[in-house]
Amino acid sequence: MERKESKRDTAVRLACCAVIALIICYGAEKLGESLKLPLWEEHGHLLKENKVQAIAILAALLFGASLALFPLPGEEHKDCCGTEDYTQVECD
Repeated sequence: MERKESKRDTAVRLACCAVIALIICYGAEKLGESLKLPLWEEHGHLLKENKVQAIAILAALLFGASLALFPLPGEEHKDCCGTEDYTQVECD
């Protein structure tokens, strides 16, 4: 049961990141067009032509950042820097 909850939490987090990325991309498009920013005038066509890719990349970045800032419960990693994890090997 714990595994299903973990998958569901991950799916919800990814869906939220995708929705936020969608809002950011469409907001940036509307804001860039209304303000006539020089940066938008020069590079805005890239976002218009590649909306799906831009949203996917931004969603992936947001998802990675959310995992770094707020790890899922149960993903506690052991500290692997202890000496008990290593064995000494002699080379000839």
